[in-house]
Amino acid sequence: MSQSSTPPCSRCGTPVPANMRFCSNCGASTDAASDQFTSYSHSGEDSSLTPPPPPDSSLHAPQPPTMYPQQEQQGYRPSSQGYQPPLQNAQPLPAYTKTQKNSSRSVLGKIGCGVGVAILLILLVLGAAGYFGYKLLTSAANSVPTSTTTGTGSTATTGTGSTPSVPLTTAQINAQITYSSTDLTILNAQEASSFSDDPGGNEHDSGGIDQTVTRTNWIDFPLSSSVDLNKLTLRLGAASQAQMDVALTGNANLSKYQLKTTSPNTSFQYAGLKWTLTTVTSSFSADGKQADNGMRYIVVTLKVNNPTSDTYYYSINDYGRLQSGTITNPPTNTTLDSSIAAGTTGAVGTVTFLMPQNGGSFTLTMLARTDTTPPASQYTTIFQI
Repeated sequence: MSQSSTPPCSRCGTPVPANMRFCSNCGASTDAASDQFTSYSHSGEDSSLTPPPPPDSSLHAPQPPTMYPQQEQQGYRPSSQGYQPPLQNAQPLPAYTKTQKNSSRSVLGKIGCGVGVAILLILLVLGAAGYFGYKLLTSAANSVPTSTTTGTGSTATTGTGSTPSVPLTTAQINAQITYSSTDLTILNAQEASSFSDDPGGNEHDSGGIDQTVTRTNWIDFPLSSSVDLNKLTLRLGAASQAQMDVALTGNANLSKYQLKTTSPNTSFQYAGLKWTLTTVTSSFSADGKQADNGMRYIVVTLKVNNPTSDTYYYSINDYGRLQSGTITNPPTNTTLDSSIAAGTTGAVGTVTFLMPQNGGSFTLTMLARTDTTPPASQYTTIFQI
């Protein structure tokens, strides 16, 4: 029984089936004439071509399919079937066909890391400088000598340290002023690190003061350091009130806060009764209240005689007005009786008006009435204060 051999590739020696014209390994042609032509062309020895010998009919004879191993039939596969092993003796790919690394990302990453490290170092330096600067300033502040001023202007050094001790210092004030209808006398101002009679509070006996009651109080104000008492100012009143400032110099000028009184003693007839405007008082407080900010109280005292045979019923809140410039206000309070019996003489009462602080000329008006017999005509009188 004859056997059929598979001829090898003339270039790489790989067996090539007879029905394949190209080597599956190196791609060389199985045509001997073509291969000879290629070798001649490469050698360059003779440019004339020699006709190739006739093909061997035995190579093209059909062979029984059982003579070809199954793996030889499947030796050649298109590249689309999947991964193919690299060809033997294949040339390496050019450098420009290889995948290039993105070097810009590496450079940017290095730059970002460098910037972050620099910022961190700057923050560390600034934080350390701020900490040591704060310690230096606090140390310098605690080492400054403290002193206190007495009422005569003498000073006393109390030493240095984080908790300086301030000895008791007293400045005599003796200033008198009226706040919310309460007469106050500021006796003195004292300074010390602490006071034995105020262990936990800042005011002694803070309750209200009844009429005709006299008592002694004190109020504490915390200070961060020792100060000259003569340079301090005590302010009485809330922001919404008519405030009063008392300089703790011992000779503060408080004349603008004092009561001012004038006595017009003006008589007039109104509604069949005889009226007399006896006194007028200007103050920052009246009837237990402090005036509003920018305002003051004007208190008018009236004396009334009723020579008629009838009881007179009258509401000063309805018919009394006080004018200053363009401002006209009704009363805020009165002590005048609303009825005056027939034959009454010397009935006295006050009428209080809240008026602006500026201006010294006032007009008291008694409005006309038509509910009396005979009807009462309007009356006005002017006074200065």
